[in-house]
Amino acid sequence: MFLALDISTNGFVAMKNNKANLGNTTTKNEIRILKSCTSDFTVKYIDAFQNGDETCVSVFGGLCDLQIIMEYCPYGSVKSLLKYGIELEENQLSEIAACCLLGLEYLHKKNIIHRASD
Repeated sequence: MFLALDISTNGFVAMKNNKANLGNTTTKNEIRILKSCTSDFTVKYIDAFQNGDETCVSVFGGLCDLQIIMEYCPYGSVKSLLKYGIELEENQLSEIAACCLLGLEYLHKKNIIHRASD
């Protein structure tokens, strides 16, 4: 995950680099699902693009650098806060837990499962 500047809005976005192919059905489905999520309790999808189409097909069997652009969350994850020794109070943790559960409820109502990634 990288921090990037969106020059159209002059705001920060998160850019995730994956090895994938935009022509692949699985990749298309994942992007379709990301686009469909519009809850205040999920991270927003902005765009996706692929680098080096011609080279990827011949050298890497179709796998390219797929950039997925998402909403930037300036405070990161709870895991990253704890990693840097930031202590959270009980009321902060309960607010975070409540928002996470609302996000999961939203996804489950849309029959979408959440995969945790490291």
